[in-house]
Amino acid sequence: MKMKRFIRTAAFLTAFSLCSSALPAFAEEVPEWAKFPEYDESETDESTARDFTVTIVPDTPGLYTSQASELPASYDLRTYGQVTSVKDQGQTATCWAHAALASAESNMLKTGLAEQVMADNNLTGELDLSEAHLVWFGHCRYSMETSDPLYHKGSNLGLDGYMQEASILEALGALASGVGVELEKNTYSISQKTAILASNRYNSYAQLQNMEIFNPTTTTGRDSMKTCIQDNGALFAAIHNENGNHTYYSADDSAFYYPSSSTATATHAVTIVGWDDNYSASNFPTKPPGNGAWLCKNSYGTGWGNKGYFYVSYYSAMSYAASFQMEMASKHDKIYQYTNTALNAASAPNPENGTAIMNIYTAEKDENIYAVSFFADHDLDNVFVYVCTPDLSDGIALDSSGGGKSVTDVKRGYHTYTLTTPMSVKAGEKISICAVTKSTASNIFYYDTDANLSGVSYYGNYDGDIRNTEWSPFTVGTTPGVFYLKAMSKDGIAINSANFLETNFKSVVSNKKIDKDQNKVLSADETEDLTTFEWKQWSNPYKGSLGYNLSGIKYLTNLESLTLTNVSAVALDLSQNTNLKTVTCTDCGIKTTELTSDFIARQPIDVSKILKITGGEIRDGRIIPTSTEISYVYDCGNDFYETFHILGDTFVPEEEETYIPGDVDGSGKVDILDVITINRAILGKEKLTDTQLKAADINGNSKPDSSDSLTIMKYIVGLVTDLTA
Repeated sequence: MKMKRFIRTAAFLTAFSLCSSALPAFAEEVPEWAKFPEYDESETDESTARDFTVTIVPDTPGLYTSQASELPASYDLRTYGQVTSVKDQGQTATCWAHAALASAESNMLKTGLAEQVMADNNLTGELDLSEAHLVWFGHCRYSMETSDPLYHKGSNLGLDGYMQEASILEALGALASGVGVELEKNTYSISQKTAILASNRYNSYAQLQNMEIFNPTTTTGRDSMKTCIQDNGALFAAIHNENGNHTYYSADDSAFYYPSSSTATATHAVTIVGWDDNYSASNFPTKPPGNGAWLCKNSYGTGWGNKGYFYVSYYSAMSYAASFQMEMASKHDKIYQYTNTALNAASAPNPENGTAIMNIYTAEKDENIYAVSFFADHDLDNVFVYVCTPDLSDGIALDSSGGGKSVTDVKRGYHTYTLTTPMSVKAGEKISICAVTKSTASNIFYYDTDANLSGVSYYGNYDGDIRNTEWSPFTVGTTPGVFYLKAMSKDGIAINSANFLETNFKSVVSNKKIDKDQNKVLSADETEDLTTFEWKQWSNPYKGSLGYNLSGIKYLTNLESLTLTNVSAVALDLSQNTNLKTVTCTDCGIKTTELTSDFIARQPIDVSKILKITGGEIRDGRIIPTSTEISYVYDCGNDFYETFHILGDTFVPEEEETYIPGDVDGSGKVDILDVITINRAILGKEKLTDTQLKAADINGNSKPDSSDSLTIMKYIVGLVTDLTA
């Protein structure tokens, strides 16, 4: 029985070379990270080892910083229900697709994304993503739509693609471009090896956010892999398999070890779902230099190995491992991109101080650019990505409203970074997507020369100030190239300072309960779902500060209930929130050390909407305090009236303004201009302040009239000598 299992393995090993993860199928030269490093069995000093430690997940600094002592000796994702069932690739060369999607599925189970996708689509059972969809659109058939920016990009092997070698870069190219992931129930089985309608190309329930790459041949690399498995789920692994040779595979123990060497090539892809540091070296037909093995899921069905699983020695030939980290496809409405193929790493322009690359796109509509992604072939200390309006003749004009993101400790792989502030763009506007680094290494950013457009990618030296960069069109020889540099956009209201003036209010709106996609843009669906808004602070900490400007609440158009408690609001405009049914504003207001007119004047209060006030009075269009506590009823619109408070530890009375009778314009003297000013007020063409009214009211009837104007004129010509009488 064991022999029959082994014979079936041998039959499929013919397809291992066809299922190769070796990159020569994509590029003339294999990238360094994809080559098999020779394993140093002594491995006593890793100071000179290449650092393949995985990067931070964007916006989460220092994620993979666990020490080896903190990692368990063994770990199995199956124990936590974070691995999907074993699949069978049948008579196909699609191990790369199975391994990639197994990693993606595990990540989605780990993060809760799988549950969300299942619930949104009324599915039960386990998450099952379509390998056929990935293979067909990632390897068999490129886009034939001339309007598609990815027209003619990638492989076009037809049905033969199911049996042709491929690599992890094809999985990256598809899943990072919005091509999948699709659900298995919506497509054909991989064993059918059939064509899929072109209209299904961009069916996507989740897409790739990050692909972290590891070197499994060093202790540091293995520790990083283990931490990533714990945090992000299963890993894609490219291994060397030796045609079922008994010398390297034990059918009894489902254990495999092939010595790492410079001649070994990656011929098969599997999925790492755990590890065992104490797995005995004696379990392998050829004994490795030490104990320890990866627990791997294969794609040969449950009749192979130990119900589809087997162990691969830590010391076995493995060129790299990678983590496919996913996000909801609905997070974006469009991906701005020119290529789905990361073929080569750019060596030009031989940077003196650093490297700057840029892709220029044209906005298709009014929208918000919220994220930028790129593929880096080097570890980078710092990368700054941003979106701005290009001006190639005078350099880059950075937009002060935001659109940037500074990230540190960037490691090899594909990365998506959410901008600190989304950049709102107008339809037809030219926008540039930039990535800069002070690294002077060559071969940093990936590019493609088989582009459909020219003159859209630029590069230059970076000295720390992008405005000093002199941009040149990116070409390889005479062939135009495009950088693997993308941008994601979303329709809706950008959560930025232009729309939400108050920083603290903006932070509340950015909460995941409201901004569910965490892209810093409120979509129509998110605002529609938001019917209740509650903001409660345990105490009002803004003593001596200005009150919150909650003008951005107008964008929460579907609110039915609003509750504010201890919020530093001094006014509220709900005129555009027409669906509101209940509003509660408890202890809303601010406190200052000294209650002065100047302090109150700086508050965002429209005094024309104040209906009732105590502790102060309205004068000259502003609130004048008369005690240490002011309370007023404010007309918020839509028949809602709320009470706000302004408190002071001490009260500084308003100084009585002095005036000269007849000096209506405040020039310090009485002249014909004062007569003109009062006459304009009488005709209703000018509104006088309280001080001006006092200066104009010569006859004491509390209003400017023709009698006051005539008396002032008489004073000017000397017929009246005293205006105070």
